Amino acid sequence: MNFTEETISSVCGLYEKSPYINDQQTQIFLSRLSAVQQVCLKFLLCTLPEQDLDSYSLDFFLAHIDHTLHGCDLFPRVHDDLVFLNFVLCPRVNNEHLEHYKPYFQSQLLPLLQNLSTQQSCLALNYYCASNISYASSDIRTLSPLSLLHSVLGRCGEESTFAVSVLRSVNIPARQIYVPRWSHCDSNHAWVEAFIEGAWVYFGACEPEPMLNRGWFGLNASKAIVLSTKTSVLCQEEGICAGNNVKIVNVTGRYAQVKKLKVSVKNGKNVVQGAKVSIGVVNSAEIFNVAEGESDEKGEIMFTIGIGNAILTVISMDKRTSVEARAEDTQIDIDLEKCNEITEFTQKAPEATYTDTDVITEEMKRIHTEKEQIALKHKQSIENGFPTEENVKQYLQDFTYLTTDQKNTISQMLIKAKGNYKQILEFIKIANQMNQTELGLKIMQSLTKKDFIDVTAETLQMHLEASQGYNDENIICPRIFTEHLTNFKQDITQFFDPQVLDEFKNNHQLLIDYCFKNIQTYKSVYTIIAHPIGVLKSQRGTQLSKCVLFVAICRTIGIPCKIQQEDMTIRAQFHDKALILDQQGNPTQQLHNLTITSPDSLDYFSSFSIALLTDNNYISLDLNIQIDQEATIPLQKGLYRIMTADRTKNEYLVQFFYLNFSAEQSVRINLRQQVISPLNIQLQNQIVREKMMNVEKIVAFVKPGNEPSEHFLNEILGQSQKYVDKLVIWTNEINAKIIEIQQKTSAKMMKYDEILYQELTEELNCQKVLPLVLVLKKQEKSLVVDYITTGYSVGSAEMALKYL
Repeated sequence: MNFTEETISSVCGLYEKSPYINDQQTQIFLSRLSAVQQVCLKFLLCTLPEQDLDSYSLDFFLAHIDHTLHGCDLFPRVHDDLVFLNFVLCPRVNNEHLEHYKPYFQSQLLPLLQNLSTQQSCLALNYYCASNISYASSDIRTLSPLSLLHSVLGRCGEESTFAVSVLRSVNIPARQIYVPRWSHCDSNHAWVEAFIEGAWVYFGACEPEPMLNRGWFGLNASKAIVLSTKTSVLCQEEGICAGNNVKIVNVTGRYAQVKKLKVSVKNGKNVVQGAKVSIGVVNSAEIFNVAEGESDEKGEIMFTIGIGNAILTVISMDKRTSVEARAEDTQIDIDLEKCNEITEFTQKAPEATYTDTDVITEEMKRIHTEKEQIALKHKQSIENGFPTEENVKQYLQDFTYLTTDQKNTISQMLIKAKGNYKQILEFIKIANQMNQTELGLKIMQSLTKKDFIDVTAETLQMHLEASQGYNDENIICPRIFTEHLTNFKQDITQFFDPQVLDEFKNNHQLLIDYCFKNIQTYKSVYTIIAHPIGVLKSQRGTQLSKCVLFVAICRTIGIPCKIQQEDMTIRAQFHDKALILDQQGNPTQQLHNLTITSPDSLDYFSSFSIALLTDNNYISLDLNIQIDQEATIPLQKGLYRIMTADRTKNEYLVQFFYLNFSAEQSVRINLRQQVISPLNIQLQNQIVREKMMNVEKIVAFVKPGNEPSEHFLNEILGQSQKYVDKLVIWTNEINAKIIEIQQKTSAKMMKYDEILYQELTEELNCQKVLPLVLVLKKQEKSLVVDYITTGYSVGSAEMALKYL
C-alpha cells in the first residue's frame, strides 16, 4: 500500500514538532524502514500516549505495523489514509495492555470472511465475538484481547476493546464509543462503531443483532449528556484537542438530540484564557466530568451536549465556581469575581428520542437465534475446558508433594485462572523446584481475582526469586495498583547501581526526591500506568505512574509499601518510621476523626460521597463505608465536599455540604426529601391477571448473560437481605447466579413465559427489552402496578424497594 502526499505531509508535520526528531536512536531506526513503515511509525510516535511510548519498544511498534500491513494483503484495503491510521493501525483502544493480537485473529478469521461484504463481515465478526466472550462485571483493569479469551467473560469496556481489536485485525476501521457516565441512571457503558462504505455504524460488542445500528443501549444513548471517542488530532471529525495530539471526538449527535452550549469566562471585566471548564453529571453519588476543555483567547469554549441539565464547573488559578447548566441554556456567562459553589441540584436526564424503526422479519429472528445458539455452545465448549469445583482435583494429581491445605488453596486459584490455569500449574512446579512453595503461594494469594487470568509463570517466578527472605505482602506482591504486571524488581535492580539502592533504603527522602522531584510529571487523558522501568528510562511519568514507581522501588529494596486506595496516599514503613505521602510525595498531615450522622441509611457511592479539594479540584475518596445513623472516618485536614444523592424514577435529588476540616468534628447530613408517587395502574388483561394474581411482590423478567439483566441481578445479590421473600423471577435459564439469588432471597423462580411477557408489555405500553421489573400490589380484587422499569437501568433494584 501507499499513502497520499497529503497524508505523508500531515504525519511528517506532526513528527517534526515531536521530540523524536532530535533523537538519534529513533532516526537510525527509521532509516532502516520502508517509506510506508516510516509513515506508520512516525504516526504512532506522535499520537500514542506517552505511557505507551515509554513502556514498549520501537521493535514492538514495528512488529505491530507489519502485522497491520499484512492484514492489508489479506483483507480489503481501507482507502481513506487517515481513517486507516487512526482506526486500523492504532494499537490502543482503551487502557488495556498492548500485545500482538492481530496474527491470531487474522489466522482465525480469514476463512470466516471469505466472499463477505464489509457489512456482512461486521455482523459475522460480532457473532464470533459472542462465541468467545459474554458480559460479566469485574474490576476496572481492562484485560487485553488475547487475555480475555482465557476468561470468556468481560465487562463492557473489555468486550468493546476485544471487538474493536478483532475488527482492526481484519482491516475494518473500528473504535470504542464511550458514555463516561449516564445521566438517567448510575454506571457507564461502551460499544463499537465500524466504518463501512464511508459512514460509521454501531453495534453492541459481543451482543450480535440481525442487523447493524442496533443495540439494547439505543434508548439509553439518546438520554446521554455526552458520548465520545478518543483518537488523534489527524482525525478529521470535530472534537476537542486534549493535548499531546489527542482529540476527543464528540459523537453525541449521532445518538441523541443535542445543543450547543457556549461558556464565557471573565474575571471582573477581563476575559480569562485557559480556564478549565467542565460539564459534570451526578452518577453514583459523585460528580463525574463527561466533557472538559479550556477557554480560548476570547475566554470562550463551546460544548455539544444532550438536552438535559448538568453541573458546569470553571477553574482558573485559585478560583473555582460551579453552577447548574439548565437544559434550555445555550450560553452561560461566568464571572470568577463572583465565585460560589452549588448547594442543591436536581438532575433530569434528556428526554429519550430513540425509536426502533427497523423491520426484523421472523426469518431474520430465526436465523439470528440459531447463530446465537451456535455462539453460546462454542463459548460453553471453551468453558468446559476450565477447572471447576467438580474437576479441579484432577489437575493436581501429580503434585504429590503438596499438603491438603495447599491443594485446596491452589484449587481455588486454578478456578480463578480459567483458561490461564496452565501458567499457575507451571509456577507451582517452579516454586517447588526452588523449595519455595509456601512463598510462591503467598505471592499468588496477594493477587487480585482478575490477575489469575493473565499473569504468566515467568512473571511470578521473577517475583519469587526477588522476594526470597521476605514475608510481608507489601513487599512480595507483584500488584501495586491497576498497572500491567511486570518483572519490575529485576528491572529496577538492573537499572540502578547497588549503592544507589542502598542509599534509597537508608534515606527515604532521597527516594522521595528522586521519584517526585527529579522525574518529570506530565498529564494524560488516558488512565494508563506506564511500566516502572519505562518511567525510569524516560525520566517522565504521570503522577500515578510515579506513585507506582515509588512503591515498586520500595518493594524491590525490601521496604513494605502500598497505595491506599481509599485516599490514594502512599503508605511505607522505612525501618521504624511509618510514612504517609500524598500523590506529590509530600508527607500528609495528621489524621483526625470526622463523625457523620444522618437520619437516613446511606451507602457510599450510592447515596453519598466525600471529595477532597486538591489543586482546586474536588477528588472523591474511595471509601467502603455505610452510615447507619452514625459513622466515623479518619481524614487529613482540608476542604471537603460531602454530597448526598437520591434517585427517583425520573430525577436525581442532590445536596452538597462543604466542610473546612482541621480537627475532630461532627457533621449532620441528610437526603433531600422525595415524594414517591406510585403509578397505580390496574391490570385489566385476563391472561396477565390469571397468571399473576397471586403475585404481590417485585417481579422481574430477565435474560441471564445479557448485560442489562446482569446489572439487575448483581444489584439483587448486593442487597439480598432486603429482597428476602419479596421477589419473583421469570427466566429462561437457571445458572449459578440465579441459583445464588434463590438461595439468598428465597425468590420464586418461574419459567420464562413469552406470551405473558408480550401481553404484559402491551398492556403497560412499555419498551420490550429485558429486564422488565415491576412492583405489584393487590387492591381488593384488582392487581396494581406501582413501578415499572425496562432495559438497562442501574439502581432499579434499590428503586423498586421504595415502591414495595
